[in-house]
Amino acid sequence: MNKNTFETTVKLIPDFIKNAAGYLKDNFDKNGQDLIENTNGTAALLIKLFAKPLIDNYFESKKEIKLKDFGFHCYLQAAIVQASKSLELIENEIENVYSHKHVFEVVKKTMEYELENIDSKEVILIFQPKYHPAVVYVKNQYERILNEFRLSYSDTNIFLKHFNENIEGTIASIFADDYEEHLAEIESILFKESESALLFDTIQNGKIGFKPNEDLLYQPALARWNSVSSFRDPEDEDENEEEINQKESELKNVESLVEEYFAGTPENHLDKILFIVADFGKGKSVFMRQYASDLAKNYTKSGEGYFPIYFNLRNFSNYSSETTLGVISDFLQNEYGIKIDDEYFRNKKYVFLVDSLDESGELNRKSIDKVINSIKKIQNIDKTKYRTNRIIVTSRPFDEGFINHLSDHKPYTIKNKENRDIPQYINIYGFTKNQFNQWLIETVKSNSDFKRLETTGFGKKILEAIENQEEIDIYNTLLNNKTLSQSELRRPIFAYMIYQLLIHNIDFLSIGKIGVYLSFLNLLTKEAKHINDATYKVNLREELEFRNVLHATTSLWMYERQRGRQGMLKKADICRVLEGKKISDFDNEVIEKYKERGFTEIQFLSHSYFGENDNILHFQHQSFAEILLAEYYLKIFIKFSLDEDADIDEARVRLSIGEPTEQSLSFFKEILTLLLETSQKSNNESVIEKRKLLFPMLASMSIRKNNRLFCNFTHFSWYSKFDLEENQTEYPKSALEKWCFDEKEIEKIIFFSSKILNSKTCFQTIQGNPHSALYDFEVFEIHNYTPSSTISMDKWLALIVGNTLYNNFKDQKNIKLFNTDYKINFNFLFDMLKNWNYASSYALPFWARELFKGLDMTDNEVILDLSHVNFDEVDFSYSTFKNIRSWGANWSRTKLEYCSFENVNFITSLFLNTSITNIKSLENFEMINCPVTTNGLVLLDAFKTTNFKEPTFRTIPQEVVARIPLYESKIEEYWPSLEGFIYYGLKEKFFTKAKLKLFFRFDSQESKKIFYKRIEEIKL
Repeated sequence: MNKNTFETTVKLIPDFIKNAAGYLKDNFDKNGQDLIENTNGTAALLIKLFAKPLIDNYFESKKEIKLKDFGFHCYLQAAIVQASKSLELIENEIENVYSHKHVFEVVKKTMEYELENIDSKEVILIFQPKYHPAVVYVKNQYERILNEFRLSYSDTNIFLKHFNENIEGTIASIFADDYEEHLAEIESILFKESESALLFDTIQNGKIGFKPNEDLLYQPALARWNSVSSFRDPEDEDENEEEINQKESELKNVESLVEEYFAGTPENHLDKILFIVADFGKGKSVFMRQYASDLAKNYTKSGEGYFPIYFNLRNFSNYSSETTLGVISDFLQNEYGIKIDDEYFRNKKYVFLVDSLDESGELNRKSIDKVINSIKKIQNIDKTKYRTNRIIVTSRPFDEGFINHLSDHKPYTIKNKENRDIPQYINIYGFTKNQFNQWLIETVKSNSDFKRLETTGFGKKILEAIENQEEIDIYNTLLNNKTLSQSELRRPIFAYMIYQLLIHNIDFLSIGKIGVYLSFLNLLTKEAKHINDATYKVNLREELEFRNVLHATTSLWMYERQRGRQGMLKKADICRVLEGKKISDFDNEVIEKYKERGFTEIQFLSHSYFGENDNILHFQHQSFAEILLAEYYLKIFIKFSLDEDADIDEARVRLSIGEPTEQSLSFFKEILTLLLETSQKSNNESVIEKRKLLFPMLASMSIRKNNRLFCNFTHFSWYSKFDLEENQTEYPKSALEKWCFDEKEIEKIIFFSSKILNSKTCFQTIQGNPHSALYDFEVFEIHNYTPSSTISMDKWLALIVGNTLYNNFKDQKNIKLFNTDYKINFNFLFDMLKNWNYASSYALPFWARELFKGLDMTDNEVILDLSHVNFDEVDFSYSTFKNIRSWGANWSRTKLEYCSFENVNFITSLFLNTSITNIKSLENFEMINCPVTTNGLVLLDAFKTTNFKEPTFRTIPQEVVARIPLYESKIEEYWPSLEGFIYYGLKEKFFTKAKLKLFFRFDSQESKKIFYKRIEEIKL
């Protein structure tokens, strides 16, 4: 077939469908009433509405031109005939409770929807029976109609399975004697069935949205090259508008950066992996699916170009990673029956789009190495012939081992000032200011209910501006009002949440990031609909029951994620979590048992939360799971700290189901802060609005249904005191005004956290069997042991709770420090830090670095050895160090501000960029060979002493005098490390400023001038 002829046919398909659908609708309007009067039952009516006699007149006129337009009308006729046959298979499952008028309206509405939404740009002509656009059109019509009639997920699948299995035979019978001629005509563009299935799924996967029928506007993904060394640097949050505009003007489409990378060595990509890295909600997965979809569409049009393979590493554990060609090959073979090394498939040019490395399982060096090595195996198809296939991997940034991979797979490089190659990765920027405003405005305009939306406040201003075609800067309003920061406004996930809150008339202007997230989750729970009943409205009591199911599901997600199986949320396992025990080994038995007990919540869970496939769920966006997990953790701390009969060990077990993501813990801190703010005695509008955000979570733990964290305290002291009407949907005003938390409850939670931290036992997520070596099971066999497993996650969570709820630095004369005031055992804290070192080979994650302030060793009477420990970037401010010996340790970038030191020995330890300021006291303090810079400056060498309390000072410069390297104006890289000792020495009158200047030698007059100036600025 000529390519131009093919493309012309594709462009005409929407008109074919519109003409045929228009004819069917006209006939339906004319003849529908006669059918209604002579039919019993919903299913029978549906069958007759599209039955052969009704459509014969239309297709009779097409009989003589069967082969015209590549047999389009035969495909359409066959699909309608087959749909009627497949419908008969489930006829008894469709309830006969709907009036004929209602059936008539549903079918009419579905037809009109299809006619309005056919887009020539989206039509894909794949000549395989299941994937021909006419067949897809009819199948979609029927599926949408069945959903309207609340047919179960499994029964709809029976219909679809029967349809797919028999459509080819029906098509052949409609073509009759002309079928062989038709096949000969399309032979040159006929894809293999497995190939068609993969291409079709890839194209469908490009749709954007969390709800079943949502198809949101796509904004081109913009990005820039970032140096690998800066991949953990925080985003700028205080840029002015000019700086933002300049930065955004330099961004490029991700696709162009992809081509720029692979064009470097166009003949050989075997050892190359292109990494695309961005924080949560920046649009990594949307880009990858959209890019794959666009490539697939182009491929179906010409059979040429790159063939996309999209694979989400959330499903890594579902496939074998040990095969010759790795996990991608096993995925293709299992899901599509494609052997990529077969002659037909190996000859294609591939782009392997591998999404969500950070969701592949445990984030430790060994696990990540295994995943990357398995991905790379796909390049072994034939290294002598197929050397230009591409691998692209996306991920959030994370610490363990990732930075090595960014540098190890022939990264893109940019020359620095010294003409050295600096490795780079692609950093997705997210929405620009213009994209944010444009996306939100266009998405609101495209909402079918736009004209009927009722809003107030800022939402009303937005809608009025859109309707009147006036300019409105939503971005700047949210930024100036501090609703969202610059970084958050770049995240498309927040734009989507703002859109949903806007169209549901929920005030979002003054609630901040955590408020936007919680309001969105509260909305999803409130708007949760039965999968097949869009009219079902959830009342408040059901909303709370659903929230408990969500928390149970999230705890399962956390555990499965720890095992590398986060894509495997089986409905049966959710039931087991709710039951708290292994009910049965057989999933079907578990689900049936819960159905018998009237349990339908999992069916009701909004598909805005989950994607579903064969009774297995996955969160549509990982951040949904992350914030629900933060709520789950808070529920545990509330219940077990406030209920008098609560068991602390039970709480610790529940907190120890795995290592949460960095974003989960960020949400956790913010929810704790929100809880603290709601505990005020005031009932002003701001406090009430914040209480609304936490109400669903707190109320859900006060009901018994689906709840293994039922809280006696919140139930009897609060929830039971207000009455919910049968179909009430609003939060009771009295519950918000007579809140269940004040300072006393907060103090109990803090004290409970201190008990966890000071406990001598620890918990870890391991499985195994006990064995007796003597007589009492003295030895435990651990299954799948890895040294990278995080120990005592419950203590880390308790440390977050205590520090977040208690620490207060507003009054410098009365600083409140959790670790100090609650006497948290410093040995346990150092053990936690060292265990993290051992498990992860780096100091601490970002979320833990502020948790060690106020460490108190006042009562320590024995020497504590902290040799060879990595303390990089840990904040020990306001701590008291006593009896410490630290040899060969890394104290770089730590904060040792406002600290006291007694009998402390630092030997050959690194103090690069360490902040040692406002020293409170030094007693028997010793530092030997502890460098502050990598090229010459060693702490205390300038004072010709190792013990600062007993210095021997020089009066003239000598060769041994400390040398200030050629840093020009970069004094900030070493001054914070010297400042504390300089200030302390001046204050204690060990030396004067004039004498101090003699202790240093300089490599440049500029360095000397800046350094002396800084000394003169010191005020005692």
